[in-house]
Amino acid sequence: MKVNIKSLLNFLSIIIISAHSHGQKFFMPEGIIYKKLDNGFSYYLLPEDSERGKITVNLVSTVGSLVEQTHERGVAHFIEHMVFKGSKNYPGLETMRTLDKMGLRMGRDYNASVNGDNTEYHINLPEGNWDYLKQTLLLMKDWVGDLEMEESSFKVEQKVVIEEIRKRPSRFSPYLNGTILEGHDGLGTEDQINSITAEQVRNFYSKYYKPDKFALVIQGKVNEKKVAAFIDKLFGALPKNTDNLVRDYMDLSSTTVIDSNFESPVAKNENLLILAFKLPSYSVDDFAAFRRNFTQYIFNKILEHRLSSYSGHGIKEAKVSNSNILPGTLMFNFRLKGDESVTYKTMLETFCKVVADARTHGFTQKEIDFYINDFIKWNEINRNEEHCTLIDVLQHVLHGDVPLSKVSYLKLLRELQDDLKPQDFNSLLNEFPDYYKTILYNSSLDYWTEGFNEAYILNELASINQKYVNQKAYTFGNLKSSFVIRSKPDMPEIHLEKIIPEVILSKKQLGTGLYLLKYKNGLSVVVNNDPEVSPEVRIVSKHGLNRLPNEDRLLFSEAVRYLNSKFGDYSSEESSALLRNYLISDKTFVNKDYYEFEMRCNNVGLNYENLLKAFHLVVGEEQVPDSSVIIDRLNKSKVLNEEDKAKFNNQMLMRLFNYNQMFKRNFKGAYVYVGGDLPEDIDDLISTYLASVAPVSIPQTISFEKEEESFPNLNYIEESRGSLQKRASFIFKRGFSEAYTLEEELIATIISEYGYMRMFDILRKKYGLVYSLGATGFGSKGNKVSTVSLRYIADNTNLTRCKELMTKEVLKPMSQGIISDEDIAISKAKVTSKFYLNFYEDEVLSDTYLKMGLQYGKLFSLEELKRAIDKISPKLIREQMKYLIDVSEPF
Repeated sequence: MKVNIKSLLNFLSIIIISAHSHGQKFFMPEGIIYKKLDNGFSYYLLPEDSERGKITVNLVSTVGSLVEQTHERGVAHFIEHMVFKGSKNYPGLETMRTLDKMGLRMGRDYNASVNGDNTEYHINLPEGNWDYLKQTLLLMKDWVGDLEMEESSFKVEQKVVIEEIRKRPSRFSPYLNGTILEGHDGLGTEDQINSITAEQVRNFYSKYYKPDKFALVIQGKVNEKKVAAFIDKLFGALPKNTDNLVRDYMDLSSTTVIDSNFESPVAKNENLLILAFKLPSYSVDDFAAFRRNFTQYIFNKILEHRLSSYSGHGIKEAKVSNSNILPGTLMFNFRLKGDESVTYKTMLETFCKVVADARTHGFTQKEIDFYINDFIKWNEINRNEEHCTLIDVLQHVLHGDVPLSKVSYLKLLRELQDDLKPQDFNSLLNEFPDYYKTILYNSSLDYWTEGFNEAYILNELASINQKYVNQKAYTFGNLKSSFVIRSKPDMPEIHLEKIIPEVILSKKQLGTGLYLLKYKNGLSVVVNNDPEVSPEVRIVSKHGLNRLPNEDRLLFSEAVRYLNSKFGDYSSEESSALLRNYLISDKTFVNKDYYEFEMRCNNVGLNYENLLKAFHLVVGEEQVPDSSVIIDRLNKSKVLNEEDKAKFNNQMLMRLFNYNQMFKRNFKGAYVYVGGDLPEDIDDLISTYLASVAPVSIPQTISFEKEEESFPNLNYIEESRGSLQKRASFIFKRGFSEAYTLEEELIATIISEYGYMRMFDILRKKYGLVYSLGATGFGSKGNKVSTVSLRYIADNTNLTRCKELMTKEVLKPMSQGIISDEDIAISKAKVTSKFYLNFYEDEVLSDTYLKMGLQYGKLFSLEELKRAIDKISPKLIREQMKYLIDVSEPF
């Protein structure tokens, strides 16, 4: 018997949605593997939620900094640091050494953070490497229950945590005002961190790091059966939590707080009245909860519109939303902004009138339908993922909200579209002002008037029915969408005369969904088929300002942004209107080495062929723009002086126009990048609209002088980072007399990775003087120069000591070529991992990758790059490190 799989899936989908709709508990959608072990530990596998070539392992705890008691401030944050300081099976430095050997760098490839309601650890890994994934899971298992907490590590990390606190601005929730958590930003203060004892940290860890408070989420394609079996055995062996603690977080839903000393973090003198009505939160795990949640959303949108459009009463903006203050406490949050003449009393009175009007006359079906349709339309267009994402799963981990596929979600919304009526909002309208509240305002500002106090506010809210119930129904302003929807799916085709497509000369696979097309006219097109990438067509050319006469460089760099403004048979105004109507933007960038021109489309309903047609017009059929417009714009330039502006005339315009044509259409020194969710016939479209553009060569008559770079071998720079800290940079540049190759650039990158390791070991782990570090290595084939930059941010009081330690314990040994074979292997692994983990990122493929190809005359695959790194000998690395890291001269 033959079965139509598609029909069967559709049928099953209907059954699933029907089950949702009839009140049963929601269940995990197809595409998520989910399991809760007997000890309470949960895990999720998300094979579709990943970037190409990468998997991400997330360990998430439901315990955040806001579980802390007053004497525990900063402890949750401190434990997040101690996780990397050793555990039962990875004692001492072995945790970080293991991550090093996997080629991973802290901050770039793995990190951790503490938030108010959760703590998360994540590690990025190359796809398909079981050994690395297994090692990561073993590490994380220790983090859940087997940290060491050594006294020596504790003391050093205290200093590092304080450095982080100084680097970050303090942020805390005003909705915690009036509770023991008031002013708590999660990080802790310097005094609090200094007063924390190792025993306090161990007690907190013992209390809260339990398997039932953790979930593991793996994003990316893995051997699901193998991974699930390993997780079951590994994490299932953790002992079950026997603690009878009922609630981790404070219950804020049964207390009222009126704070008259509130200062807006955005603008201290802002006229802002906040009314937050609190109630116990709930999980969206069945249809009844889904209906309740969506009803509250529509309720918020209607009241937001009514408050904003209640003319003549001084509220210039109202924002109404639902959010969790803490796990277990939900709030209806009304943020009312008044103009400069309105008082808090008037705003509160307006709020009461709007609520009274809604109670008396109800919401209209027109309002309800408008906001339902508005929300559905936005989700149809913008909720692109058919699969569930990490964000969806985290809602389940932290709040119990069951993820829904796009199909199920929209189906449930449409059921409510036909179901929600004005009477469904009556009980909420009548009840919510009586909930416990947090109300915030600033009595020191002129918007406060005598008598506006706690008793007055509570009395006004309690007297809505008595005081305002008999007023006449108010006619509110026109309804407005809550979303900016960038979708024009039915745009007509851009008209071009018939073009005969060019023949593809060669097609080379560079990676997954990535390949190179070459044509007889010299055009090389890198095609990146990735649904997650914004539609973009881009030229990157190695013909920069160095190709122009000195006297024209500044003028061209200022004028180039205006030179692509007229094309085809269109006037300047029509050209601009065409791109604007199709939601296409363009940008030109030029420096001494490169010319870059890109066109992006923000139209969610894009027909990709129209983007390529527009690109064809701008690049292949560009017309000389109106000189008067260019002159007017250049006259407003702050870069050009009067002498430069006086040079501009029609003859100069023509010269600049020709330069622009030359840069855009000299294909022999350029790549064109085509990226996005591409149609099946993309090769034919490229052959038609891009390959048909006539190339322009660089005339031999142009005479130019290449700027020679002069630089010190070593440069030390200090830059302020706020009033308390500075960034210190050690920049090493050395020229090479022989032909410069990719190998030299890779060695500079390897040396920078080793430099980062040494800074981390000395300045952070050994002395605890810095929190933030950075390192980069790169090369310039044209100038035959390698550069290594090593950076850190330190307190002003520690700068001198950091510099001395950096020189003595990091740079001098490097300048002598002192590096072990193991550290060479680790540094090479870090460079390899950097390529594998970042290769498919849009900004890498559309920029860095192309420029590397232009420098070395070839686009490399990941396998080719790995082979090039592997074959670099330790001897050569040591020799070039001695040559590059030259500290013989004073800084």
